[in-house]
Amino acid sequence: MMRMMSELKEKLPKLIAVVGPTASGKTSISLELCRAIGGEVVSMDSMQIYEGLKIGTARISPKEARGVSHSMLGIIPPNKPYSVAEYVADALPIIAGILSLSSVPVLVGGTGLYLDGIRYERSFGSAPASPVLREKLEHLTNEELYSALLMLHKEAASRVHPANRRKVIRYIEIITMSGKPPSPNERKPRYDVLPIGIHVPKEILDKRIEERVRAMTDAGLVDEVRSLLASGVSRAAQSMQAIGYKEIIEYLDGNRTLDEAVERIIIGTRQYAKRQMTWFRRTEGIVWFDAEDTAGIIEAAKRFLYSP
Repeated sequence: MMRMMSELKEKLPKLIAVVGPTASGKTSISLELCRAIGGEVVSMDSMQIYEGLKIGTARISPKEARGVSHSMLGIIPPNKPYSVAEYVADALPIIAGILSLSSVPVLVGGTGLYLDGIRYERSFGSAPASPVLREKLEHLTNEELYSALLMLHKEAASRVHPANRRKVIRYIEIITMSGKPPSPNERKPRYDVLPIGIHVPKEILDKRIEERVRAMTDAGLVDEVRSLLASGVSRAAQSMQAIGYKEIIEYLDGNRTLDEAVERIIIGTRQYAKRQMTWFRRTEGIVWFDAEDTAGIIEAAKRFLYSP
């Protein structure tokens, strides 16, 4: 594989991120991009991280990867909870290793919180932690926490995703302890990142999602879920809450027919894709490309990497 990073002149290490909704074609685009720029993929998928979750997460196989290196796939036992902070701690050394080999890390996936965690170092100011307050907050749901933050400071709440539990708790803690919100400029860039967004028209994406879900079912999704449960994975495990797995569990438990489960997976996946697009539309510096414009994506990546 060509090693091009030695030609780059930069203050911060440069990374490429390929993001967008599920079924938008990120995997195939990232393979062509990596071959063109000497890149290696670092997955940003919150469910492909788990061992054994292959069919239902559309995880790429070594054969499909055709020699392009992939990291952060299938590294966590399916019974283990896994946080954004843990992802960042695991991914940063891998990214550093790729850079040390003069390759280009290409972050690929639809989990916006993972990209945010890799892209920026967090500095929440000097407000002290409050173990007593934290203990109380930890008992609240994500919705209750976000509602509390909205009541404390609406502008600060607009800067954090409701699902980012750790950050919401810290914001509440800072405002409660210091009387003022965190600075909006508290994020320190860790890398110089070009986020490339993949756009697919809604009607086409909806069709792709349905085709993918039905293909997963034909490929043995039911057997995969049955095998995971038989191996001791709890129905309540974080991994089993993934779209596609929880619905098949409902089918296996006799609570719905297989056709009903498949239909619910399709609907749930479309709703998830919509949430992903909402998140990425707010992503700083994202450059959008049509899914068919691979040449344009490669050109933009090269221009970013090799510009002074």
